[in-house]
Amino acid sequence: PYEDCQVPPEREKIPLPSNDDIDSDFRKLEINLRMKQANRQLQQLRELISNKSSQYSHVIQKAPRKDVRTRGRQDIKKLNHKIALHARIYSRCRDRLVTLGYNQFRVLTKDDVKASTAILNPNEPGSSKLHLSWIWNTSRFLGTADAGTGADPAILNEFKRVHWLRARAQMTRWQEELLLVTYEMQWTVRYFLHQTTKWESALSHPNITPGASAYASRQKMKWHKLTCRADKAFRSESRSYLSPLS
Repeated sequence: PYEDCQVPPEREKIPLPSNDDIDSDFRKLEINLRMKQANRQLQQLRELISNKSSQYSHVIQKAPRKDVRTRGRQDIKKLNHKIALHARIYSRCRDRLVTLGYNQFRVLTKDDVKASTAILNPNEPGSSKLHLSWIWNTSRFLGTADAGTGADPAILNEFKRVHWLRARAQMTRWQEELLLVTYEMQWTVRYFLHQTTKWESALSHPNITPGASAYASRQKMKWHKLTCRADKAFRSESRSYLSPLS
């Protein structure tokens, strides 16, 4: 009977390979089950975080009345409790996997489960520098087959759409920056080369004094060294760099 048990049933230790109290032949089976459990928790966290972001952007921020905002805040508190629960389950599951020698799942931090500010204002200046947590950078996030029963497809799709567009804009910006850097390297060397030519022309002035000639000669050598040094550095750093000296 239950009265005779010294340990409550909910605290009874289950024999598992990760607890070192069962044959290690079942190790692969437990790893497989723990991986599925961890993926389910990540999926639940993604759904809850997207719902929380939606509460901020579509309920609290646009609430017409105070009672609507109050209910929205209460819903966010409930979502926070659920997020904390699934985060703890994931962390314990990951600890078991590490004990079993499987260390492919990352540590979950508080920053990883924060609501996305990009949903509040997708066009806010500087938002392109924000990065999604690693929990969204998994193959399971790309589909909805693993979505939980409480998932709202519209909210998940809106979350994906905003962040996909932001990631695409960031990629385009990086491509533009790469192209600009390539041209800036050429412009830098051309400017140094222009300064070298300018001081070289000054040396050939018919009325130049000895002091001015010495100064112009030093300036010419300075800019020439800068030209050669920059050209050599850019050649070694970038294959797309086209040297103005060649």
